Amino acid sequence: MIKDTIKSFKAKERLLLLLLLLILFCVHKTGMVTMLALWCMMFIIMIPLKYCNGRLLISLVVFTFLYGSIGVFTGFMTVNKLVSLCLPLVLFYGFGKFIVSRLQHPICLLLLLAILLMSYQFEIFITFLNGLISEGFTINSSREFYLRGDYSRALSATLAGLNVSVSMVGLSAFFILKGNSKLRILYLLMFFIAISTTVYLLNRTGLVIAVLSTFVVLSYFYYNNRKALIIILMSVGLIFFFAYNGWGIDIDILMAYEERNFDIQTAGQRTMKWTEAFNLLMQHPFGWSENVLETQYYAHNMWLDIARVTGLMPFIALLVVTIKAAFIQLRLLKIHADPFVAVTTGLSACFFLSCFVEPVYGGLHLFLWVMLWGMQEQYYLNYRNNCLNIRP
Repeated sequence: MIKDTIKSFKAKERLLLLLLLLILFCVHKTGMVTMLALWCMMFIIMIPLKYCNGRLLISLVVFTFLYGSIGVFTGFMTVNKLVSLCLPLVLFYGFGKFIVSRLQHPICLLLLLAILLMSYQFEIFITFLNGLISEGFTINSSREFYLRGDYSRALSATLAGLNVSVSMVGLSAFFILKGNSKLRILYLLMFFIAISTTVYLLNRTGLVIAVLSTFVVLSYFYYNNRKALIIILMSVGLIFFFAYNGWGIDIDILMAYEERNFDIQTAGQRTMKWTEAFNLLMQHPFGWSENVLETQYYAHNMWLDIARVTGLMPFIALLVVTIKAAFIQLRLLKIHADPFVAVTTGLSACFFLSCFVEPVYGGLHLFLWVMLWGMQEQYYLNYRNNCLNIRP
């Protein structure tokens, strides 16, 4: 299956894909920005820009222009940020559509997605596994994550959780990808490493993403199976009931999470930040990052954090893009019990929920989500035109 996936691309296109894998490997290093700029130039030279044309193109261009130009005017947008936050947005959308045009088999698409996601999380996974082997599994009460054990490269628990959140779709992928044992194992492995890292860092958001994304995928895939739906709903309900009311079991991990549930009703005190950020947006339509205290700096919401640094117009522009992408997702759900639709719908849920964590107003996390939008749009077009290769 890997050979078939690779052979679907021409030699120069494989080079572009290899560079993207290197960029994902180096997501936490400064050289990533230079490679990203190189990738953009290679994309423009190698890939016909017709792939960038679609329902989201104009909205993405408007958002990119507003975000970049207002950011430069306010002093927020440096050259590095312009390259790493704005330039690739439309190109990643086009790259997603290009991938589906090259790989029309759902399983090959899911394999490539798994490889890209593994590359994106590689450094965090390796760091966690190395600590697990050398020190055993313990709760990290400091909630600091040091990449490769290097104390100069620290990530917060929420930021590390942001990276691994996209693997939370792995459990549901394992259930539905029947007949593809190797791919199922790969997705399940991604899930177990991600969930273990999340528990190690006492990250509650990751657990919520795991439960909800699994619920979304299984509900779609077993939509016509009432017995399965009842079991799914009851399982999710029980999980949230015990999580909210306390597990009542004397296990270190569960007790540690129970101690952190004091502010569960406010989503870890984030709802207050979102309300405050929205009020500040009304008072400062061109951004307010210089007008508030440091404790109020991050809204912990991608859309509101974009408003924080560039104001109302980019906020509305990104909101429009997100709504249009949601309509693409809804059209895709017309395809019944399709594994690609199921996994990418769950993955979209992972991306969406993770954008309520850290101020992820740019960078590879957003780019990968935009790439997924392009993949979903092209997949639906192929379905509508009867171009899908659904042979096993």
